[in-house]
Amino acid sequence: MTSTVIIYFVIVCLASVLSTFLSIYGLARFRHAPGGRFYIIVTALSALFTFAYALEIYSVTYEAMRFWLRIEYLALPLLPVFILLMAVEYCGYKIRMWMCGFLLIIPVITIVMQNTNELHYLYYTSMGVLVNNPFSVVYLQHGPFYLLHTVFFYSCVFISILLLLNQLRTLVKPFRKQTYLMIVGLFVPSIGGLLNAADVGPASIDLVPIFMSLSFVFHALALTSLRMFDVAPIARDIVFESIEQGVLVLNANDIIIDYNTSFTRLCLNIPASIIGDSITDVLQKHDNLIAAVKKGEECDVSLQIKEQLTYFHVHFSPIYSKNNRHAGTVITFLNITERVAMEETLKHLARTDGLTQMYNRTYFMEEAEHNLGLPLSSSGQASLILFDIDYFKQVNDTYGHDTGDEVLTSIARITKKHLRTTDIAGRYGGEEFILCLPGTSNREAVDIANRLRLIIADHKIISETAPIQVTSSFGVAHMLLDSHSDPAAELREGIKKADLALYEAKREGRNCVRVYQPSLPQPAGADNYT
Repeated sequence: MTSTVIIYFVIVCLASVLSTFLSIYGLARFRHAPGGRFYIIVTALSALFTFAYALEIYSVTYEAMRFWLRIEYLALPLLPVFILLMAVEYCGYKIRMWMCGFLLIIPVITIVMQNTNELHYLYYTSMGVLVNNPFSVVYLQHGPFYLLHTVFFYSCVFISILLLLNQLRTLVKPFRKQTYLMIVGLFVPSIGGLLNAADVGPASIDLVPIFMSLSFVFHALALTSLRMFDVAPIARDIVFESIEQGVLVLNANDIIIDYNTSFTRLCLNIPASIIGDSITDVLQKHDNLIAAVKKGEECDVSLQIKEQLTYFHVHFSPIYSKNNRHAGTVITFLNITERVAMEETLKHLARTDGLTQMYNRTYFMEEAEHNLGLPLSSSGQASLILFDIDYFKQVNDTYGHDTGDEVLTSIARITKKHLRTTDIAGRYGGEEFILCLPGTSNREAVDIANRLRLIIADHKIISETAPIQVTSSFGVAHMLLDSHSDPAAELREGIKKADLALYEAKREGRNCVRVYQPSLPQPAGADNYT
């Protein structure tokens, strides 16, 4: 065997070893990356193909050459399929099972026709050994099925290259080198095929495996230096478009240079094309949002969109250039309307009595204390009313607790209906209700209490058993406030005074209103007046 053949044999063997290494490397490092699994298959098939071809050119008998040629054709017809699938998945498209099955039809036919050629001679019209110093190789006259295989092979490679070239248009600069090397790696073996077709090079030597060894050098470079599959170029588009938040990318002059699909779904009534527009022009119909963007601080913003109040959480991420200069801003908009509604619901449940839907005792105290601390009218006064339902225990004992609950909810509705917007009402406990009336004089509070007492007494509560009428007793306490007053202390003291007045109203026969007087006796045995 001549030194020339040995040189070709060594080159092709090196290609096989490199393919094997890349396949194992890919299996260990990036088998789950986009296109990674198909890349592993491609390199494994290439390793088999180049190894078998190396042994074919090393063989000296027709039988040995024909044997290794059959081994080559266990891998070669499958290569274009997995090259195409690798490019498709690498570019972010979903692989379907039917697609794989469809693409494998011609390769399977090729394998069958090549291995059964002696029965029909449709793949090779003639075969033999060509002795041509310094080479002794298999002589093959191509038939129609070989041409079908060739067209299919280069069509798949050509489509793969087109997909990657199309992908380059949408890639940011850091990812382009990876894809360029991948394209070159796919294109190089095609050069060998073209040289074969033009009869350029050593007679009857297939240059594709030789050029394939060069292609894997490019792949190896992409893998080791640029980490081709560790961060796929399509990650930018897939991640950017998959983000739930609406995203705007601004340059240093607040001009929009990019945005994702989620931003267009925020129903902000923006123009169809906003690239190159100022952020203030795009959001000109939403003053709150413009103010938030100008401030540049993370915040929640409420907007009136299509007659509905919508809430957004706005987040800002600055972009810096390599020299650490401000180059722009990424703004994300997250629709938090549902979250706000849920928070409001939870707040309502936390501060509201479940039965009467009035403020519970704890929240009433907080709200009343807050209001007492605010600047009131020039008189600096407020009043408290504490009232309960007369003989409520008898209602429960006679009609049952369900009817008692109906009575409580009915009294609560009447109370809320006849209060002013500035008044605060709560369920103080059991059948007791409490009212805080900011800016209200003693006389005004008594009038409100009497009016409410009469309305309750005249109201018929329709229950499942029979119509019920109840009366109520009221205690009123008046408070004088100034800038030195402690709202919490005044509130506690006012409640004690209103409670004493309520006790006096019950002691004097119920269904009446009494005002706190310092001379009122302290209650004893208050349970006798329920």
